[in-house]
Amino acid sequence: SEFGRGLALRLLSFPANWLAVGGLFLWLLRGTWRQRFLLVVAILYVSALAVGFLLPRFVVALVPLWSVAAAAAALFVWSDLIAPGGEGARMRQAAAGGGLLVLLLLSGSAQAGVASVLRAQDPDAAAAAALVGRALAPHDRFSARLPAGDPLAKYSAVAHLVVQANDPTARYLLATGAQPAGARPVGQAGRYRLYRLLR
Repeated sequence: SEFGRGLALRLLSFPANWLAVGGLFLWLLRGTWRQRFLLVVAILYVSALAVGFLLPRFVVALVPLWSVAAAAAALFVWSDLIAPGGEGARMRQAAAGGGLLVLLLLSGSAQAGVASVLRAQDPDAAAAAALVGRALAPHDRFSARLPAGDPLAKYSAVAHLVVQANDPTARYLLATGAQPAGARPVGQAGRYRLYRLLR
C-alpha cells in the first residue's frame, strides 16, 4: 500500500520530512495535551484511511499537521539544544547557515511534487491532455467519448474544457476506438484520438 511505501515521508521534502517524524516523537514523549491530541487524531485518520481509502488525495489533509510537527522539531533543536550552548556571532552564523541549508534542500519541493504526480499518471492520458492543450485555442471546447471510468474528462488538466456532445461550443472530440462520422483526425496520443468536428 501507499502507507507501506512511506507516503508520509513524501508529504514534505527532505529534511522537513525527517524533522516532522522527530516532531511527532517529541509530541509523544514530552508534548502538551494539545500536541498529543493532534497526534492521536493523525493516527486515527491514517488508520481509517488504511482500511478503505488508499488514494493520495486523502493524505493531503495530513500536510498541515506534518508541517507543524516539523516546525516543533526545529524549535526544539534551536531552543533546547543550540541556544543554551552559548551566544554571540558564532551561534548566529551557525543558525543562519543551518537555515540556509534547509532552504536549499527544500527548494526542489515543488518540482519533486510535480514529478511524483506525473509518474503516477497514465502516460496515454498525460499525452492526450497535452495534445488537447496544444490543439485547442483558448476559447475552444471539446466533448469526450471515452469508456466508463476513464478519468481524463473529469480529473485532468483539461477537464474544465469538456462540454456535452450536443453543446454547440464543442469544436473537438476526444475519443477512443473507431473514428466517428463527421469528424476529421487532428492527432493521436496512445489510445486517445482527437478529432475536429465538421459542423
